[in-house]
Amino acid sequence: MCVFSGPVRNVSNTRIFVTELKSGDQFTVYQNAVAFAANSKRVAMILPFPNPNGTITAYSQIMWNMSEYKNFFKHCNDLFPMPVTKGISSRSTARSKSSVLEPLPIFQCGAYEYSVVSNFDEFSALNFAQFNLEPKSISLLTLLKRYYGTGYGFLVCIYTQEGEIPPIAFIHPKLPNGKLFVPTMHDHHGNETSNALANWSHEIYILNNATFLYSHGTMQLINPTSLNAEIEYRASLSGRWNELEKVFDYTKLPPGFPTHVTTAANATTPDNCSAIARLQIEGFQKNGDLAFISSLDFASCYEKHECTFRVTSTTSAYQPLFACENCFPPRRPGEADLGCFCSVCVGKCEQANHKIRQLKPGSGGFCDTPFVK
Repeated sequence: MCVFSGPVRNVSNTRIFVTELKSGDQFTVYQNAVAFAANSKRVAMILPFPNPNGTITAYSQIMWNMSEYKNFFKHCNDLFPMPVTKGISSRSTARSKSSVLEPLPIFQCGAYEYSVVSNFDEFSALNFAQFNLEPKSISLLTLLKRYYGTGYGFLVCIYTQEGEIPPIAFIHPKLPNGKLFVPTMHDHHGNETSNALANWSHEIYILNNATFLYSHGTMQLINPTSLNAEIEYRASLSGRWNELEKVFDYTKLPPGFPTHVTTAANATTPDNCSAIARLQIEGFQKNGDLAFISSLDFASCYEKHECTFRVTSTTSAYQPLFACENCFPPRRPGEADLGCFCSVCVGKCEQANHKIRQLKPGSGGFCDTPFVK
């Protein structure tokens, strides 16, 4: 989400990077180009993040200093020297409401000052003047409560220096379902969420992605401002899955930043390419946030011998999938399979000497075990 404390003339060229760290937390990097209104004060940004268990508190210093890594997104783009289409189809505990809240601390991180609002009810303790926010901004607070009233925290930050604005980077939990959260909802000082459409100008990078992507396709939004909200995207997959250490400057990134891609068990090289994805979303489309499956979650399924449906639900993901003619009898030649199993669940078919075959590498799907009677 892109929320500003004051009026801006235009916001464009938004770039967002998300990945999962070894700790299991999410690392998000956010940057955009903002044209400020004439004679305006400094404008703060508010970025929501998942905080389902309240592990992030007002005293958590979650920002990562990117002042010396202003070309981070250039390095992200370097992973995509040319489109790779192989494998893509064309198609802390919250405080009591009744307690008197102490003022939230303000931290310094490079060129930014910021506070952490660990849940919506803590906004009353934010230093509104420091971030040029109106204390009784009814439209802003109504918006935040409507979409992020439960299970979310907020990073409130303001740029304090002149010159090129470095990316905003911070570490936070993933969504409760394990997916990576991408804050893309628009609200430029109350000017966008009241409308059905928002003006997108986004480039999104996902490292260790497992969500199945088309070269051109549509994706369901989370926290949408309208029902049945989908957006159109264009996607590229990088073939440089084994060159991360050649591209990124790891001395300027947090511990646990991936040094290699992680894929589902028995994945082939085309699937490895899926782990580095770039989405481009442009024009007037529906408004909301996005979420992606992290391929690191598949590893936990295999270690615990759990069905991967726990990670994917009914979202198609890159993973090895197997058809079983005993459990899902084929229809006529040339027709699609009626169902499939993940690498964990197909083990039962192997033990029963069923007739199984692996589906084409690079295809996407989810395990149908929950639907087998």
